[in-house]
Amino acid sequence: GWDYQIGVSRLIDHGFSATNPHAGTYYSADRDAFDQSAANVSLGYQLNNDWRVDTSFLNSEGRTFTDADGGTANTFVDLRTQVSQIKLLGKLTDRWTSKLSWGSSKDVQANWGSAWGDSRYETQQTEYKWENTVTTGAGLMIAGVERLEQELESTTAYSAKDRTIDAVFLGLNGGHEKHSWQFNVRSDDNSQFGDF
Repeated sequence: GWDYQIGVSRLIDHGFSATNPHAGTYYSADRDAFDQSAANVSLGYQLNNDWRVDTSFLNSEGRTFTDADGGTANTFVDLRTQVSQIKLLGKLTDRWTSKLSWGSSKDVQANWGSAWGDSRYETQQTEYKWENTVTTGAGLMIAGVERLEQELESTTAYSAKDRTIDAVFLGLNGGHEKHSWQFNVRSDDNSQFGDF
């Protein structure tokens, strides 16, 4: 009942100058390169005919060069992204399919060599979600709840460094002969900006 997937990649781009001679004193003739390395793995298991569990993880790291500060500084940015997820998917009845999932992502950006000083940004997102699809006489109904938690760490000051978003949603998609219909409603409670 097991299945898996593994992938690795390496990208090297020697690039070209991020500025051109028309930039005047800001022109730098060097080539601004980019490189990136990434790896991902996923693993799944079929529990029985109706239920399975899946998990996945991805990590990507790269560096890109830019021109700044009158062409005298060889500034560059380090980037890192990590994404992980686990989900349980199955049938509660012949008409009702349910999916329970957890996912997390992290993005890190570090800026180096600028005359304005170095800077760093790290964002973290975690999502919890329960989604259901039910076949009805009027069409396919989708209903669920989700929670999103966001955090920020940065050398730059922000008014809010974390927030949560709680949501509920309901939808119906159906059709008959040449006609189709769609109905959707969603409510979000954002700890920073209020209800939507």
